[in-house]
Amino acid sequence: MVNVAKIVSIIICIGLAISWIVLLAGVARAEDLCYRHDHTSGRRMLLQSRMLQQSRGDCSMDHSLDWWIVFLELLVVIGVCMLAVGNGLAKRFRLPIGGYAFINAALLCLLAHTQVQNSYQGRNSHNNDDVKASQTIAAGAVASLVFLFIWIPMALSEEPMAVGCVDLPVRGTVTPASTSSPAAKH
Repeated sequence: MVNVAKIVSIIICIGLAISWIVLLAGVARAEDLCYRHDHTSGRRMLLQSRMLQQSRGDCSMDHSLDWWIVFLELLVVIGVCMLAVGNGLAKRFRLPIGGYAFINAALLCLLAHTQVQNSYQGRNSHNNDDVKASQTIAAGAVASLVFLFIWIPMALSEEPMAVGCVDLPVRGTVTPASTSSPAAKH
């Protein structure tokens, strides 16, 4: 019989991996554009109008949180995929992986909000590359959030089949060894 929960976990693993690739591409493109626009007059005029001074090193600083979110998302993707295929080591770390997923979901919400605002504010600009990079980051973040919001309740439920691993222990179960009493032996 086909284990539906395991199939769903594998689909979520694949979806998270694809959304991570989209997120990675968007952040890399946004930082590349930041470096390229740092030397153009349009970017300098925009920065001066905001009373900001930016040097080449500030592009990495602007996107440092984005890169940490991408890294944390990679750890979550690896953990979810290890759980989906039934890795014994990952089963022991189901709750910490779920904790990282919670933290990652909060950071992805922040990232998605910021990038949706950036793409909305820049929609009338002459440079569509910045808008497209923000939209790509937002798309990767939102897709990851959708998959995480499906996976988190499945993975952290007490049902042993929720993660796709049939041998996860359920809290509060009684094992046959613990039911025997000294009086039953005589």
